[in-house]
Amino acid sequence: MVTKQNANRRDCLSTTRRDSDTYNGKVYATILEKLHERGWAAYEERFKDNRDIEAGPARTLKPQSKYIVLPVVKDSKNLDSIFEKLEEIAVKRGRKMPTITIEGKEQPWTGFVMRGDSVKVSTPSGPVMSCGEFADALDTILYVALAK
Repeated sequence: MVTKQNANRRDCLSTTRRDSDTYNGKVYATILEKLHERGWAAYEERFKDNRDIEAGPARTLKPQSKYIVLPVVKDSKNLDSIFEKLEEIAVKRGRKMPTITIEGKEQPWTGFVMRGDSVKVSTPSGPVMSCGEFADALDTILYVALAK
């Protein structure tokens, strides 16, 4: 039997979920914007071959999805273009991987896993942080000139 109290509780939970989804949507969009501003794109890692790249960069982020981070290039679905840009970055950096600074430590990174309200960063230490903290950490990643 649905009582008025149970109905109110269900409405409250539904509203909280919608508010959380709206917040996550905004933060997820901020994450993609910050990556792009610094010359990077997130590709959803669905397979273990180049089909991830053929699908193109993610337009939105999804909870429980893993993303690899690759440089923005003119033809975002062209594997050769992406690897040429990666090679250019590697040569300029003396073969050092791109890094992100988390808790004051600069660490090499390759991507991230969205976990709803948090993000697991693909670094040697593999920290889990809030989406907002991750968005802030993106200010520390290597800037790569955007492809023309």
